[in-house]
Amino acid sequence: MGGKSVTERSLVFLLTAALCSEASLVYYLHLTDRMMWAEARQSCQAASSDLATWHALSALNSYAPIKTDIWIGLQRDQEQDSVWKWINLGTGYGTEGEDVSSSSSWVVGEPSRLCAVLSDDLYWYSRKCSSPRSFYCWRQNKIHYYPDTLTWDEASDYCQRNNGYLATIESQNAQKFRYEGWIGLYREGGDKWSWVQNVSSDYTNWGGSGRPAAFDCGSLHSFTGGFYSEECTTRKQALCSGDNLLLVNERKTWEEAVRHCRDMGVTCGEGARAKACGRHYDLVSLAQPSASGYAKAKIANATTDEVWVGLRFLEGGWLWLDEAQVDVETVLPGCPPPWQRCGTLSKDKRKTWLFRDCSERKSFICSWID
Repeated sequence: MGGKSVTERSLVFLLTAALCSEASLVYYLHLTDRMMWAEARQSCQAASSDLATWHALSALNSYAPIKTDIWIGLQRDQEQDSVWKWINLGTGYGTEGEDVSSSSSWVVGEPSRLCAVLSDDLYWYSRKCSSPRSFYCWRQNKIHYYPDTLTWDEASDYCQRNNGYLATIESQNAQKFRYEGWIGLYREGGDKWSWVQNVSSDYTNWGGSGRPAAFDCGSLHSFTGGFYSEECTTRKQALCSGDNLLLVNERKTWEEAVRHCRDMGVTCGEGARAKACGRHYDLVSLAQPSASGYAKAKIANATTDEVWVGLRFLEGGWLWLDEAQVDVETVLPGCPPPWQRCGTLSKDKRKTWLFRDCSERKSFICSWID
């Protein structure tokens, strides 16, 4: 009565051995040279990292060491102009996750959809709809110019309240537009531009390269810490973020996974004098608030639907291998069945932590520290 089984004693040893290690997620950040957004992402990936997302940014205590505006891993959705998402860290291309266009991290006026303005040179240019400009209304079968400055949406509302709409430019009326101002052309997403009221016009007169500019990439302002939308072809330094995680696609039990990670470390000396030196590995602990979301993105290529992490129920409670405080009790049972006392991280977007039979065989994540 009251004694521990051989299995429990071995687990106590496994967990105790981890207390001197740092099995948690660590971000490694570095800045690139000045380059376009797509080039910056390729540069980060060539260094086994990627453009920094909110996970790494939230781990920064201060942006003070960053002296310039920088590219980050934030992009406009190609289907919906008003939607912004973080890049997909699992696949290495595209975006994923929820729309972050309503995040409080954006500076005032951002993020903005894209709308067309007629410039002083009488060409059209793509500009952020949130900027105030003069505008043209079509009402009573006439084009009316208003020098007062409003955002595109405000101008559109004004025209509608006065029984009209933002004006459409066609070949037969183009000569009537003589001053800079908003017109009724806006971007729905990607390369699709539409006129208000579903008016049809085949006439185009884009300036510059003959194509509308796309403010589709996100940058971080180092002084304010706010996000901006900018043209992806602008040359900036970029913040790359790597990590100390290693996905192992070998199917092992939880205890085998722990031992596998630790055996990856370098041992110096022989026999009784042998000791760990250099890089040390362990089954990862994910106690930080943003760690689980980041790790979920990194296990997209796992060959099992769930992966083992360093989470274990022992002696009446859930423990991380690095002894960090466990804040997952709200989703994990306070007294799980005796055969389901090891924790996994799920690839399912609707789930995060799950408890499983420790003898099941799954892929797993190791973390390392030098």
